[in-house]
Amino acid sequence: MNAPVRHRIVDPAVIFTRAQVLGTFYIERTLYEAVRAGNIGQTLRWLAVHSLIANSMVCPLCNVFMAYDRRARARDRREWKCRGCNHSRTVRHGSFFARSKLDLVDLIIMIYKWCDEISMTSIMRELEWTSWRTMVDWANFCRDICVTWVNNNPPEIGGITLGGDVLEVEVDETYFFKRKNQVGRPPRIGLWVFGGVERESGKCFMQIVARRNARTLEPIIEQHILPGTIVRKK
Repeated sequence: MNAPVRHRIVDPAVIFTRAQVLGTFYIERTLYEAVRAGNIGQTLRWLAVHSLIANSMVCPLCNVFMAYDRRARARDRREWKCRGCNHSRTVRHGSFFARSKLDLVDLIIMIYKWCDEISMTSIMRELEWTSWRTMVDWANFCRDICVTWVNNNPPEIGGITLGGDVLEVEVDETYFFKRKNQVGRPPRIGLWVFGGVERESGKCFMQIVARRNARTLEPIIEQHILPGTIVRKK
């Protein structure tokens, strides 16, 4: 008797909401238990629950749900396959793992340790990676994703607490430049960065600015600092 066709990796009811993902904290041991101790199927389920890979896939040719199949020769020993036209896609399709041939568990551990500010040399040693270029490329990729998220979700600081206390934010500008061989005078070309920090919490924002006049800085203050805040120049 043939096994029933599966069109999903996990039951949609168990997929984490955004709030659950942001509220979940993994220590290294629990992360290893979630992905390294199990087989590839368990790892794929963990990724689907956290919305890191697609939980289902629609065939672009037939517009029907594709089957979640085992396939020994597939990169992750699973694939999406259309029962109508035999079109197939990897389980990584559409995720930021899509273009990589590296082991999924290794990538999860690498991203976790990169977020924990572990040195790239230490990460390579643990994962037994031999390519420095691969490590640097993934570190840059993670950094680019973080920059994109910050740009799309600009932080808001300051405001008034539930108890009615008015928060204070200190703002300032800083000039960033690069010295050749760390000697001599700074070059004339550099970047001005305008930012602010909330005294009570340490939360902050930073933004590159072309000018430091009121016309440039006031919209940035309105975007990042909540109404009612006491704004002080550092």
